[in-house]
Amino acid sequence: MSKSHFDRIGVKNKMARASKLAQVRLSTAVLTDSNRFIPMDTGTLKASGRLENENKQVAWNTPYAHRVYNLAETSIKTQKNPNAKPKWFEWAKSLNIKNWIDLVQKTIQGGM
Repeated sequence: MSKSHFDRIGVKNKMARASKLAQVRLSTAVLTDSNRFIPMDTGTLKASGRLENENKQVAWNTPYAHRVYNLAETSIKTQKNPNAKPKWFEWAKSLNIKNWIDLVQKTIQGGM
């Protein structure tokens, strides 16, 4: 009879690395896809987009980002970005959620 050995610590470490990579890839995709819908004037709002809290959050860091995010759609100027929308993350999510899920799954599967 042969013995099997399960390396629980090794699997745990692989899973942690794969999860961390998946988080970075997901956050980067969220930022990129959301920026497609950012209202544009000078480009400062779009340029302020960052990954924060160990790549677990996406944020746009201007004093007016929250206000612009919550504007009525009729208040959004589309001359410089015809795709501009309020709540740009929600628009990106509605169009890309399946791609984001697939990205995370493939990253984790590839890391295991």
